[in-house]
Amino acid sequence: MTPKQIGITHELVTSGRAIALGVNSAWMVAPWMAALYCADWKYIEIYKDEIPDEIPDKFTSWNGHKQPIPDRGQWKMLDVPSKPGLSTLPYRVHSGNNSGYQLVNLAYLLGITRMFLIGYTMQRVNGRAHWHEDHKGGLSNTTAFQPWAKLFKPLSIDLEAHGVECYNCTPESAIGCFERRDFESAAAEI
Repeated sequence: MTPKQIGITHELVTSGRAIALGVNSAWMVAPWMAALYCADWKYIEIYKDEIPDEIPDKFTSWNGHKQPIPDRGQWKMLDVPSKPGLSTLPYRVHSGNNSGYQLVNLAYLLGITRMFLIGYTMQRVNGRAHWHEDHKGGLSNTTAFQPWAKLFKPLSIDLEAHGVECYNCTPESAIGCFERRDFESAAAEI
């Protein structure tokens, strides 16, 4: 995400024309988002004292947690099975093996019918694994981008079948199944 994209998004949110959802470190640049999704509880443990309490809805996956999750009161738990496509069941999102995929499924469950993906590179850009700085605390910053990018295809088909418009507004994205849009011009239509 670029500073310009963040500014445009903030303007859309504060004017009431859109809501913003984010995954993992998006809270660092958009603490005004409506919902945050973090699949990895280790991420939450490392950043829990920094993640803003003001974010109204916080979601995580209960899958793969070998121990009870401490202080999970503010986190809504989702079932995240390793299945392709879109889950239409409440409190279940399909995996796609990455948090960004899961966030798109969550957005659908939250009733969002027009989505603009920002920061979905699914490849290394300028030597970086993410649009933001690398994760700290031993969290993974090396990923299997190419297979993950391909997993979005069945999700895109299901979204379209359910009447959801999903646009990829990430210029450097390796995800090819969503219609490409320039975020600035797309935002002007909202």
